[in-house]
Amino acid sequence: MSHKPTVIHLLRSCYTNTIIALILFPFVYVQVFTTTIIAYRTGVAVYIATDSRARDGNGRILPPICKIHIIGNAAIAHTGFHSGGSYNADSIVCQSHRTSRTLKEFYGIYSQKMSDALTARIIEVQAAGDTTYHPREGPIRLVQAAIADMPNGVPHLVVLDFYAIVRDSADVTVYYLRGDCPGDCPRDTFMFVGGISSAIERILPGEKPVRLLDSLGVVAGIDSLITLQSHATPDSVSPPIDIVRVNHLGAEWIQQKENCYGYSHKEPRLK
Repeated sequence: MSHKPTVIHLLRSCYTNTIIALILFPFVYVQVFTTTIIAYRTGVAVYIATDSRARDGNGRILPPICKIHIIGNAAIAHTGFHSGGSYNADSIVCQSHRTSRTLKEFYGIYSQKMSDALTARIIEVQAAGDTTYHPREGPIRLVQAAIADMPNGVPHLVVLDFYAIVRDSADVTVYYLRGDCPGDCPRDTFMFVGGISSAIERILPGEKPVRLLDSLGVVAGIDSLITLQSHATPDSVSPPIDIVRVNHLGAEWIQQKENCYGYSHKEPRLK
C-alpha cells in the first residue's frame, strides 16, 4: 500500500492543510521547526506574510530573519528546517531564480534543488546522531512553500509540500506535492496557513480567518493572525511580521524589516 498523500489535501479547505493531512492521512508525521506562513489570494492580488523567528541547526534562537524573497515579479516564502550543511533556503531560491528564464522553469528548478538539498541534509543530520529522521511508517512533512505570481494578470498562488520517506539511513526519498490556486481552490478568495498554525486553527476555525480579514482589512488581519500564533508559540513564531503583495504592478513590500530586500533589485523579472 502506498503511503504518499495526494495533492487533494493541499488546497481544499478554507485555510489549513495540516488538519486535512492528519484526517485523511493519519500516518503523515508533521515535522515543523519554526515559521507561520499566511498566503491570501483575492481576485486582484496575492499576499504572503511570515513571522521572523529563526533557529540554527542546533535549535538555538537566531536574530530575526527575512523569510520572504521577492524574485522579480513574484514572491516566495517557506517554513523552517535544519539549516546548515547542504541546506540553505536563501541559496536555493537565489540559484533557482538566476538559472530560470520563466516562472515555469523556476518552479521546476526550485522544486528539484529543494528536494536534493533536503535529502542531503537529512542524511547529514542522521550521520550526526540526530534521531529526528529515523525510519518510520509513512512520510514526514519537511518544508512547505508558498509562491505568488501574476501570470497574464491573474493572481496565482502555488503551494509546495515537501515530504520524506525514510526507510533507513541510506534510503531517503524526498518528494513534493503541488497545489495551484486558481484551479485547486474552491473560490477566488482563499487563505492558506502553513507551518505552525495551532492557535489559528483552534481559535479561528472554518471561515473565520477570512471574515476577520474582511473586517480588519487584509494587512491588519494577516498581522493579527500571525501575532496570535506568536503569543501561543513564542519559541517558534515571533514578530516582526513581513508582508508582500503581488498584483498587476508586480511584487512590493507592505511590511518589511530592514534586512528584507529580495532579489528584485538586481535580478530580471520572470515571464
